[in-house]
Amino acid sequence: MKKFVNLVKNESLKLWGQKSFRVLLIIIGIILVLTPFSSVAMNSALGSFEYEELTHEDYRQKAEEARAAGEELEARECEVYYEVELYFAEKGLASSSVEYSLYYLDLLDLSLARSTLVILSEGEYTAENLRSSYYSSLDELYVFLTDYGFYDDMGTNGYMQYNVFEIVLTALEDKSAEDWIKAIDSELDSIRFNIEHFSMKSYYDRMKTFAQDSVKALEAGKAQSLELIKNSNLPESERNYHQALISYYADAILCYGTYETGVDYLIENNCEYASWEYNTVDAILYSAAYSCEYSFPLTSDEFSSDYLSYQYNSVEDYNEEMQNERLLAIEAQEYALCSLSNSIPMPATLPDISTKATVISQFRTFAGMLAVLFICYSGVMMAHEYTNGTIRLLLIKPRSRKRILCSKFVSMTFWWLIIAASAMILLTLENMLILGVNDLFVPDLKAVGKGIAMIPSFVSALGVFGEEFVLAMLYVAFATLFAVLTKKTVLSVVFPMLVSIGAETAQGIAIALYDAGATFLAYTPFFYLDFGFLHVTAPDCFTYTYGFSDLVASTYASTNIILGKHANIWIGIAMIAAITVLVALWALRAFRKQKI
Repeated sequence: MKKFVNLVKNESLKLWGQKSFRVLLIIIGIILVLTPFSSVAMNSALGSFEYEELTHEDYRQKAEEARAAGEELEARECEVYYEVELYFAEKGLASSSVEYSLYYLDLLDLSLARSTLVILSEGEYTAENLRSSYYSSLDELYVFLTDYGFYDDMGTNGYMQYNVFEIVLTALEDKSAEDWIKAIDSELDSIRFNIEHFSMKSYYDRMKTFAQDSVKALEAGKAQSLELIKNSNLPESERNYHQALISYYADAILCYGTYETGVDYLIENNCEYASWEYNTVDAILYSAAYSCEYSFPLTSDEFSSDYLSYQYNSVEDYNEEMQNERLLAIEAQEYALCSLSNSIPMPATLPDISTKATVISQFRTFAGMLAVLFICYSGVMMAHEYTNGTIRLLLIKPRSRKRILCSKFVSMTFWWLIIAASAMILLTLENMLILGVNDLFVPDLKAVGKGIAMIPSFVSALGVFGEEFVLAMLYVAFATLFAVLTKKTVLSVVFPMLVSIGAETAQGIAIALYDAGATFLAYTPFFYLDFGFLHVTAPDCFTYTYGFSDLVASTYASTNIILGKHANIWIGIAMIAAITVLVALWALRAFRKQKI
């Protein structure tokens, strides 16, 4: 044992003795130290390029300039902005106020829609003129007509069709512009009343009323389907469809009921606007409920008449995916309730940047750079023994080839652990200095069995550290293997690098095929060549997303992955560790049989 320890010590000192290794360590050390500060500098630079905040006086000037240039429609639009900004200024409400944040866009959009109707009522411009001109407020008029329930622009599967011009023309045929102006004025008066008599309690009460109204509407739909099923003459296909609808209604009612529970929490605890508690309710509980509501099943006719038939093999596949999305929404809400009841904010709901998420993200990036460095030196250390002829000198003394190769592997492991651990500690301290302690020591919420477990932060950090360690050792083993097989320095570095690049491609293909239904790939190592995506939780898919279309646009929004039906981090770690051992044994076997 003592001889082996001395071999490891010699190999470690030999690596440290290489000037190029020390230089590269200094370079990545500098990058490591500067990473947190460069992120702050970048955010500050991006912040300086944000849209300049204009005052009501600025908009009045822009309106005068546009009118002087003969751009009457642009002048009218600027005047609307002027009036809305002036209203908030006269009320003493800055852009940072809660009232401004909550009501500015609604007030502006309705005011632009009203301005459109005023212009049309004057007769100088037609709707066709407005559609082909700079003036874009037909969109705001369309939103008013559809969002306030005057017209329905939903397709057979519940997606908006956005027939803006047709809806506006239909509205003007049904009522005069003056009548629609009265309807908008009523809504504007309601918004102004809410602003002028604003309190978080009243705002939360309206949120609760919305949740209750949604539940009532869903219960009515459920009752209708239950009544239809009682009909003994109902065809089997329709009976099955209404059974699916009943399941859908039950899920949606549950989600909106949970959302109402979250609103009650906000009321009872007098939570501030944009606090992590508010964001948890608004960005997770509400978003999940909204998405659940629109994840409803379709009939065969509805499915075949829509473009969804190109995305799914059958209506059964589509309806199963909708059911999975509802399960995902329910799981996300379980996270949120656990978060609220235990006062454990999730990183995505924090008003400020999460210190914990920042440290983990920066460490994963650094671990990737470190892996490249160790691929190079794992190959170089062994290949140099051949090219320099020192391999014969190593074998002069009574040393087994097994000990020689293992000592090189262990020395690389030792250096990786030292450098990576130092990086994790340094990144933590730097980000604490820049961002504050924040949520660094707040437990993480993870789905375990049928519940949500609270995992201490240091345990989660050790888990990430272990994942990166296993992946790094895999490539160290590959580099050592290629060095033994090829005996060439360049080839021993290039081949493992190609393996690393190919691994990312292989994982991307495996995930794409998995989403397409090839779930057996979750039991192959291709799926686990990066563990980062498996840390995506159900709330991550709903935070600041509204509607099912946003979910399918997410990179890793696969319900099966997130619910852990097939993919599992521990299975992945075991697979990668097993492959690392097999590759190392292969290298050892090849080395022992070589003639030197």
